[in-house]
Amino acid sequence: MEPSFGAVLAGVFGGGLGGALGAAWAVGALGLLVWHLLQHRRFCRRMLDGADRLDDRDGVRVIATAAAPGPLAFGLVRRYVAFPRDFADRYDADECELALAHEIGHHQRGDLFANWVALVVLALHWFNPVAWHAFRRFRADQELANDARVLAGRSAVDRHIYACAIVKAAHGGAVSAACHLHTITDLKGDCAC
Repeated sequence: MEPSFGAVLAGVFGGGLGGALGAAWAVGALGLLVWHLLQHRRFCRRMLDGADRLDDRDGVRVIATAAAPGPLAFGLVRRYVAFPRDFADRYDADECELALAHEIGHHQRGDLFANWVALVVLALHWFNPVAWHAFRRFRADQELANDARVLAGRSAVDRHIYACAIVKAAHGGAVSAACHLHTITDLKGDCAC
């Protein structure tokens, strides 16, 4: 008769309360990692299902897909930037180019790899609320650093165009005089652009 998973964990972590806590930690860490891997796999399949290849830039495939809510970068080995199918209709050419520069920047900076490393660290500390806060701040700072990279040396006009593209992406449409349910935090947090 083979030992149960719980018995194996108890053997690894010892008995008693310490063993039970160690086993709970291991199950939580492994569960979080497996869940993220499965979610990411589904996400990638959804993005690529029926996608149209638009371009190749700096070793990154640029695709249009109905599954993309806004511009986004994904893939470590096969690198992609995905745009919504109606992106060119909602954004002008300058906004499209700046959005593409932003998403390709994530690949160039190694942000996608860094996100997986951060997820492993988060999984190891899944029980700690400070780790969850740090992960969210890490992602927000990553976005701000990439924004700064895209805007470095650009004119005030380009900065305005970029800001408009960010607002459009956050709202999913054109900017209007209507009141939206988005706060400034939803848009970019403490955006320096």
